[in-house]
Amino acid sequence: MSESRKGRYEGRAIVELLGDEERIVRLVEKLAFIDYEEKIWEVPADARVDGASIPRALWTLIGGPFEGKYRNASIIHDWYCDRRTRPWERVHEIFYEAMLTSGVSAFQARMLYTGVRVGGPRWSLTAVANNNLGAGPVPPRPPAAMAPPPMAMPSPPRAGAGFSFARPSSGKPAKSAPAPAAKPRTPIKPAAYSYELNESDLKMIEAIASKSDDLRQIDLLVENELKGRKRK
Repeated sequence: MSESRKGRYEGRAIVELLGDEERIVRLVEKLAFIDYEEKIWEVPADARVDGASIPRALWTLIGGPFEGKYRNASIIHDWYCDRRTRPWERVHEIFYEAMLTSGVSAFQARMLYTGVRVGGPRWSLTAVANNNLGAGPVPPRPPAAMAPPPMAMPSPPRAGAGFSFARPSSGKPAKSAPAPAAKPRTPIKPAAYSYELNESDLKMIEAIASKSDDLRQIDLLVENELKGRKRK
């Protein structure tokens, strides 16, 4: 992936701090990143993010997720890592593209991309499909039902025919059962798997980011290093 594959932002990353210990922030206005293919990656207003999609061990190298030039990119990345409505590989690539768009240096962007490729969350395409259920356009409202035709008066019963009398009406309208409240759609989010990075991992990440500036080559190097490891 070329460093020229940048996008653009729409909106501003205005956040409100919600908790000092957990680093949770609330997005005051919606923020969107439009990638080089003109696909929109939107984070709505009131979204809560905490930077957890970036392995915490990397914070010691580049600072917290809301402190540097990559803040906007981390908000986009955090949201889509949490929602899991798009493939994890593309979500990590968007993090890289958004960082370059924000003015992060190419080497630091590769470092962070390599870090999330090694230790960031991953999820299945089944999770993507499940989390997108019901996310299509709202179906059109059905036409109003027509009033039923007037009922014909019943014929009087024949003599000797068996029949029963209805209980006299009290004059009060019959009570209808309340309609069940519609439940909001909750995304199905199977566990995303990630690594806890250690000091040797950080050295490996720096070495890979220094060795290659092509994301496809970085992906191959990372997957080769991760062979045989179990994700948590």
